[in-house]
Amino acid sequence: MDKVVIENINLNWFQKKRIKRKIYKNLKNHPLCEGNIKSTYHIDVHLHNSSEFKCLKNKIVETSFKVFKRDFFVTAMWANVGSHGSKVVKHNHIIDEISGYPCDEYFKIFGVSGVFYLNKPELSGNIIFDDHVLEVEEGDLLFFSPYMNHSTEINKSKNDRVVVSFNGFFT
Repeated sequence: MDKVVIENINLNWFQKKRIKRKIYKNLKNHPLCEGNIKSTYHIDVHLHNSSEFKCLKNKIVETSFKVFKRDFFVTAMWANVGSHGSKVVKHNHIIDEISGYPCDEYFKIFGVSGVFYLNKPELSGNIIFDDHVLEVEEGDLLFFSPYMNHSTEINKSKNDRVVVSFNGFFT
């Protein structure tokens, strides 16, 4: 996969509320983030296995099949919550720059990464892929190569930007 694919998906208000409740209970600082941004990354990268995230996981699999005609298997899922002044610094999903731990060989060959914009207030910033800003909206689900360097613009909103990230592969 050498490009970013965007599809907008809908979760109802109850599904969003359950997901946000789970996220906000499990937040900690993340070294790849600047400003007041918290993440579940070092606490729980298996959100996809929780009942609160079943609806989102199913939407990811359904969307994968609709767009790529292939099923998708989620291997990791975490969330970032960025408040005013925060951003995610440039990184990719092939190597954990904090621990230096590389992903496995299977993921290097067949892996796919993605993000879902659960909460995207106006002025909260967009995602940047290989130094190109890609405008996104609340409800957008993105699939991209784990090799692609990406970051975010600074959140200039007074409200939190809530993004759920994931890794996996097509089956």
